[in-house]
Amino acid sequence: MTVTVEVATESGLRRRRKKVLDRVGMTFEQMSELATTYSLTSEELLAWDELKAIQFLLDDK
Repeated sequence: MTVTVEVATESGLRRRRKKVLDRVGMTFEQMSELATTYSLTSEELLAWDELKAIQFLLDDK
């Protein structure tokens, strides 16, 4: 079985986070507020999950 490993850089993760936010047209704070009230569309929920993964990898609090 072949395993693929991706190496993520901090700058690459920050660029990816910006792309995700630009795609949904919101700030992280706006998305967080909508997530708190379960008001995200299915597309926004996918973006939110990706943003949380990026946040984890960046170790942002």
